[in-house]
Amino acid sequence: MNKRGIELGINFIVTLILAIVVLSFGIYFVRMIYERSAEMKLTLDQQTEMELERLMDSGEKVSLYPARRTVDNGEMATFGLGVLNIDNILQFKVKISPSSYNGISGGTDWIQTSERSNDFTLNIANNEKKKILIGVVPAGDSGKTYVFNVDVLYGSGFSEKYDFTHKIYVEVS
Repeated sequence: MNKRGIELGINFIVTLILAIVVLSFGIYFVRMIYERSAEMKLTLDQQTEMELERLMDSGEKVSLYPARRTVDNGEMATFGLGVLNIDNILQFKVKISPSSYNGISGGTDWIQTSERSNDFTLNIANNEKKKILIGVVPAGDSGKTYVFNVDVLYGSGFSEKYDFTHKIYVEVS
């Protein structure tokens, strides 16, 4: 038997196993970094939080900041929504929907919130504030602006508007 041939085969197998282990760790670390960056996007940044605070302190019942963002196709545009309860109402419903102006179907698939839905209820005590993050990931044509309606509702069956309909504008570059 040729010892060199056996030794070469064993070296190849050991090198192959090590390469697979290193590749697996690389894939694992890239996945962890990607998941962390997605989680970080769904938290309000300090500037947005401060601006929402300022708007609600000035007496706005529903505030949205910023109203317009420009992003690349498939990139997330984030907005902050603040609700100030000054009317002794305990439960509100936030509904985010594509404007009929868009001409898109399935646009609600583009919407993510810190509440995990684009149609959710909030319990807010009297004179309390609630801040919510809204993320929109457009999958549309470049150069087009998409408009989304943000309504805060209350009352029986959530049929009355707490404030006027706010608009989010997402321009895809």
